[in-house]
Amino acid sequence: MLSPIGGLFLSWTKKASSDSADEKEPAHPSLIEAFAVGVIAGAMAQLLKFGVAALGTLRVHLAERVPPDLVLPMMGLIGGLLCGVIIQKVAPDITGSGIPQVKATLRGTKAIGLQLKDLLSKLVGGILALGCGMPLGREGPTVQMGAAVAYLCNRLGIGQNKLGRHFIAAGAGAGLAAAFNAPLAGMIFVVEELVREVKSQFVIAAGLACFGATVILRLVSVHSLDISPRSEFPAVVVTAQDIPSLAVLGIICGALGAVFNSLIIRGCLLTNKAFGKNFPLRIGLAGLICGVVVGLMPQAFRDFAGIKYMFVAADPGLQMGVTVLVTNFILTVLAYAAGAPGGLFGPSLTIGAALGYLMSTAHGFLPGGSIQSQS
Repeated sequence: MLSPIGGLFLSWTKKASSDSADEKEPAHPSLIEAFAVGVIAGAMAQLLKFGVAALGTLRVHLAERVPPDLVLPMMGLIGGLLCGVIIQKVAPDITGSGIPQVKATLRGTKAIGLQLKDLLSKLVGGILALGCGMPLGREGPTVQMGAAVAYLCNRLGIGQNKLGRHFIAAGAGAGLAAAFNAPLAGMIFVVEELVREVKSQFVIAAGLACFGATVILRLVSVHSLDISPRSEFPAVVVTAQDIPSLAVLGIICGALGAVFNSLIIRGCLLTNKAFGKNFPLRIGLAGLICGVVVGLMPQAFRDFAGIKYMFVAADPGLQMGVTVLVTNFILTVLAYAAGAPGGLFGPSLTIGAALGYLMSTAHGFLPGGSIQSQS
């Protein structure tokens, strides 16, 4: 499927070259430049992934040999303190997911959080925060890192534009594509959420950047460009009578999402008021609390990134589903409000998976309920 995608974008080049040259941003990145930025953004995303995995593995390994209620809080505290020092002393614009910084850059005339120090600090800070046990995602940081890669390349003369708005957006999409292994999702994300415009040159540039990021992801992680469906997940049969149940689930997820967003905003305002810019204390305390809570939970909670797959591959039970939903909801708000460099996409998937599992166990409560796995 990767080859047809690449061919699709290449087939659009003729239309792109015929577009008017007197637009607001007349210069656009070439196909080679966009693809190269995507490859670099994908490589940075892989460094973040491997770093988080290595530190997380060490954390779990230590928790098996040292009482987890001791080692997990200590690692959360130390990782949070180090993150806070990096933010306070080196790069104050790497807090949170990084997507607001990218949006501000695309809507203004000044790059925010896209300098070389921001790129490297986001990488190190993300590894520390996520690897030491904060329930945040890699997807937001990879978006900021991808945008920073594009901005820095543009500063070196690649992209042929002073600010390189489209070029930066393409790099951000490449970062998301590398995190999710989803080139089309990365392209659609920047079109709908970041730039909010559809122009042939930009769509081509963003698509090829996302394509390049996914290529490097596949080559580095699985050494193959084969994207056949994952056979370990069972197929699902959905019938017409399941539509009301799915609609109800969507409404509940939307309502919970609104509450989640409101708590995130209120938490950030409260943390800023209580601690100001003392990021070592803010993030260190959040890491400590996360470690204490996780140390009291079952062992599965030590891997926040993989816990969502538990609902697909197994039947953890009603109590575990409620625990995952409540714990991830609260700890994600806590960690993000503290300013830890991490995203919300991954935690949102976990919360949604837990909610969907709980809804599926409510036999007789919802109409339909005939969704079944098919071997």
